[in-house]
Amino acid sequence: MSPGNRCPSCLLDTQFQRVSRKNGKGLTPLHYAASKSRIDIGKLLISRGADINAKDKANQVPLHRAATIGSLGFIRLLLDSSVPPNKTRLNNADRIGNTPLHLAMDSAHAEAAVALINAGADRGKLNLDGEAPEDVEGVGGSEQRRAKQYVIESCGNRDP
Repeated sequence: MSPGNRCPSCLLDTQFQRVSRKNGKGLTPLHYAASKSRIDIGKLLISRGADINAKDKANQVPLHRAATIGSLGFIRLLLDSSVPPNKTRLNNADRIGNTPLHLAMDSAHAEAAVALINAGADRGKLNLDGEAPEDVEGVGGSEQRRAKQYVIESCGNRDP
C-alpha cells in the first residue's frame, strides 16, 4: 500500500515520534490539522503526544490557526486537551502581537471569539499596532460589526 493511501493512524503508528516534528516554517502536523479544522486528526495527534503549545516561526500555536478559520470544534479540542495553566496558551502573542482572540475577531468569527473569552482570553491585550482584539479592523463592514456586537452581547463590554 502506498503512503498516500494509508490511514493517518497507520502512519502515526509507524512514525509516532514525528507527531510534533516541525517543517521549515516551524509548523507541526497539529498546526496543519487546526488550519483545516480536522478535529479527527487533531484528536489522534494529541492522543499520540503532539505538543498543543508548539510555536511556529511566526510564534503561532495551533490555537492561532483554529481561531483564524473560526473552527469552534478545534478550539474546544485544544482547550479541553490543555493542562493548566490554560491562560498562557490562550494569550500567546504571535510575532506581530496577535493572540488567537485577535485573529478570531480579525476574521469576524464571533462564536470562536466568545469561546476563547469564556476560556479566559484577555480582551484587553494589545497587539503591536496597539489594538485590542475587539478593535482590529479585519474583514470590516457589517460582518465585523455583527461579530463585535455578538461578543458584547455574549460576554459584556470589555473592561477599560
